[in-house]
Amino acid sequence: METKQQNINQNTKEQTIKKIEICVPIYNTITGEWFTSFMKLLMHVMKKYQIGITIEQDQPIDRVRNNIIKKAILKKPNYIFFLDSDNVIEPHQFDILVQNAEELNADLVSGLYFMKVPPYYPVLRKYENDTFKTIKNIKFGKIINIDGCGMGCALIKTSVFNEIEYPWFKFTTEQWGETEIPIGEDLYFCKNMLKLNKTMYANTLIISQHIGGMVNQFNYLNYFELINQLDMEETKIKEQISEFLKETYDEVDKKFIAGSNLLKKEWLEKNPKTEEEIKDFYKLTKNYIYDQSFWHMTSRREFDLNIFNQLCQKYPNYEERKNIKILDYGCGIAQLSLMLAKVGFNITIADLDSYTLDFAIMRFKNENIKFNIWQLDLKNINETFDYIMCFDVFEHLTLNQLIETTNKLNKLKKENTKYLIDYHFTDYETHPMHMEFTIEHKKILEEFLNGKI
Repeated sequence: METKQQNINQNTKEQTIKKIEICVPIYNTITGEWFTSFMKLLMHVMKKYQIGITIEQDQPIDRVRNNIIKKAILKKPNYIFFLDSDNVIEPHQFDILVQNAEELNADLVSGLYFMKVPPYYPVLRKYENDTFKTIKNIKFGKIINIDGCGMGCALIKTSVFNEIEYPWFKFTTEQWGETEIPIGEDLYFCKNMLKLNKTMYANTLIISQHIGGMVNQFNYLNYFELINQLDMEETKIKEQISEFLKETYDEVDKKFIAGSNLLKKEWLEKNPKTEEEIKDFYKLTKNYIYDQSFWHMTSRREFDLNIFNQLCQKYPNYEERKNIKILDYGCGIAQLSLMLAKVGFNITIADLDSYTLDFAIMRFKNENIKFNIWQLDLKNINETFDYIMCFDVFEHLTLNQLIETTNKLNKLKKENTKYLIDYHFTDYETHPMHMEFTIEHKKILEEFLNGKI
């Protein structure tokens, strides 16, 4: 009788043990750090679950993930656990993921990890206004609903793969507003889960460290204030564009990320050739507002902050800043100038009489900030400056315009004037409006920067 009861207990225990396939795509070599962590995880989980392991090395990552799933589902596990070869997870965190999946009857539960580059955004998404958006403001220690995530640390019901058509993972694009935006293989999978009303969660207590500097929550928290500031500024500039262009916020939101593509498309359609045609293009385009705004809110942000911080540190006294005259030549939307004017610097923004300059002027006026305007094609000015900023202007100029501009800038300097200059005569495919960098361009710029003009 006792033996029979023991058998019943053993059978019940076996029925409750979950069968989990750990799937590891390897796209480069694995580090010793990751291997040690992985072995520690295996030693723990193999005592508690029926564990299988599927590892595959290949490129690209969407093909790797698909091949892994093809093999893994043949073993009929209850769950697939994706662990990328640059993510680590503690054994007890794995147990929590399984517990969450069971208690919530979730189709997917992810841990929390962060991008490897500043400001270390979480790799979690919500689907809003017809696209995936990063969940930037994370509350730790919570189980939250998500609409998408990376596959670096994700527990997924195997049944999901039986309901979604192959390929499960695919690099693709989707139409968003007037442009196509790239969709990673992980979000392609998540989007198909959304179509089937599958439930997805992230446990923000489970921090999966991202190897490559061991990026974790502390990196994210160091940038948390900046992330919130960027988020508020992005919302604000979208509202300003909406007001200026008389478009709805949702319309602006869809065009915002597509600015460079919209500008490129307009340039190729109009195909300006002469100096007057090129000048008219920049005066009349509205897409430059989108292109510049997105740039300054994303990849250009670190550059702007670097210049801003250096000038503020050099002139810590607010009263002193009022006497520091800064010219922003070819200012565009004047993002950096707006930042500097807010803290007291004497700013002059200069550009063609254009929609872009009008937008910059509106921004200054909306915030009631003192500034000066120079409409380059309507008048000349007769003064000098302590600093002359000329960022990403030269590559848009013909040879004659470059000579004219460098001569003009030299007339605006005094003995101790400092130039802050940046230019990129590159990337003609994505920026066809950039001029070709010739020997003549090189000679003129070298003479200008060496003070020979």
